[in-house]
This record gives sequence, C-alpha cells and structure tokens, in this order.
Amino acid sequence: MVAIVIAVSQGKGGAAKTTTSVNLAGALNEIGYSTFLFDWDISKPDAVKWKGDEQYIKWIKSINKDNPVKDIEEAKSNYDFLIFDTPPNYEQNAFKAIMASDFVIIPTSINYLDQENAKDAISVPMLAKKPFKILMSKVKKGTKEGKEIQETIYKQDVSFKVIVTDRNVIAQCPRSSQWIGQFAKGSDSHEQFLELAREVISWTGIKEKNRLYEVAE
Repeated sequence: MVAIVIAVSQGKGGAAKTTTSVNLAGALNEIGYSTFLFDWDISKPDAVKWKGDEQYIKWIKSINKDNPVKDIEEAKSNYDFLIFDTPPNYEQNAFKAIMASDFVIIPTSINYLDQENAKDAISVPMLAKKPFKILMSKVKKGTKEGKEIQETIYKQDVSFKVIVTDRNVIAQCPRSSQWIGQFAKGSDSHEQFLELAREVISWTGIKEKNRLYEVAE
C-alpha cells in the first residue's frame, strides 16, 4: 500500500484550508480509508492545535521541518491517504507540500477576494503539473449566490460537485478538538464532508473498499 497524497492549498489565510483538511481526513477515516494529516504551517499550526490533547483525534502531527521526506515516506506505507494542510501566502513549505503531493484541493468562497486568490492558487498546481479541484466553501445555504454557485459548478470539471455550507457547527469543532463527524454526527456539515470524501475517492482512483468501519480517534 502506498498512500495517495493530497495537498489542501490557498494563497490567503481564512480560506478554510484547515477546516477542509481536518474534516476531509476525518471523513475518509470514517468511510474506511486510513488517513493521516500533516500540518505544514510551522509558524501557525492550526491543525495541530485543533487536535488538542488527542482525546478525540490522533491522526494529526506537524511535518518534520528539517526532514519532511522522512515523515512522508514512513507514513506512505501505513495509510491510504495523506492530507497536507499547507501554510498561506505560498511560503516555501507550501510549495514543498504541493510538489510532494499527488493531487491538490483549493478551497474558496464566493467572496470576490477569495475568488481572485483562487485564480492565483490554481497557477501553482498547474505549474507543478498536479491535478487539482476547487472546493466551494463557506457558502450561505439557501441564498441566491449559493444557488447560482451550485448551478455553475455542476457544469465544471474543475470543481467538486459538493459544496460546504457556512454553518456555526463547523466553526465550533476546533474548540472541542473534534472533527465534524464527532462533534455533530449526522448533521448537514457532516454529510457534506462525507460526500467530499466520496468524490475524492472517485477522483483519485483509489481502489474502493467494500467494508465500512469508523475510525473515531
């Protein structure tokens, strides 16, 4: 078994990179694909802070800044997926993470500045020749803009079909050191990340598993 590596990347902070990384990793684990998350943001390791005392989440750690290759190679033989939560502003570690990945996910919102940043974000995996997809995130459910975005992305191959709506329950997860499937199991947000995980499984071409099991920690 050699893990598929996915970098979650965006040029600006607050673009839901960490939210996407942690909840996607949790959803993949729940579906039955062993997944580990490496936090590449050395100066502001939000994913590592999210796991807290590891009471609920044990599958997150900071990447070894001096020897990231060692961490990656060791983990590749033990997991189905590795998720990279990358730093913003395209610091050196962000480029390293993308170069070491097989696929790239770019979360963005309907905010104009986020859309402009997404255009820049797309150029990086394109230059690195990495397959990428855009994830529409923080979308207001039931709004005109939300409906328009949903209609638009269904016509595009570059975007995931699922959209992640803007809900308070997602923002509350880090405070409890749980991912959404633990904090609000069965919620709309939980189902959205499970659907994202299913799309990722199909997109990456990993062999589908017939059995389901829950990895809660």
